[in-house]
Amino acid sequence: NGAVLNPNLELLFEGPTLRSFNYTFKMSAENQGEATEIKKIIKWFKKGMAIKKASGNLFLSAPNIFSIKYIKGEDSVTSNPNHDAINKVKNCALLDMKVNYTPEGNYSTYTDGTMTMYEMSLSFGELNPIYAEDYKDGHSIGY
Repeated sequence: NGAVLNPNLELLFEGPTLRSFNYTFKMSAENQGEATEIKKIIKWFKKGMAIKKASGNLFLSAPNIFSIKYIKGEDSVTSNPNHDAINKVKNCALLDMKVNYTPEGNYSTYTDGTMTMYEMSLSFGELNPIYAEDYKDGHSIGY
């Protein structure tokens, strides 16, 4: 047929890859209520990435799965769930979390011991690869 086997085929495709996403948030409380919320956020992510004991403590269950969406505007969560100018993200697992309790380089607390600032770094990994068929949904950028 006049066709030749491509000797570089292995270089072109070795298999699907799973993307990772890293986010860093600096959080500083202006009052006791905000400080409480910051600590709740940190604990929520720590708990969400932890494995769970199944019934009888014989088996383990997987940690939570996270759905990450970029939204625009206050009402976007229900009316437009994905920001059309930023990539979409498939369901992820929280692979790593770090909390820097002294992001400004010095130890500083409020009178109750709450740190004046926290820096939380999250590393997520997608659970499924991106397929060409995933781009059929009309999102302007896609994955």
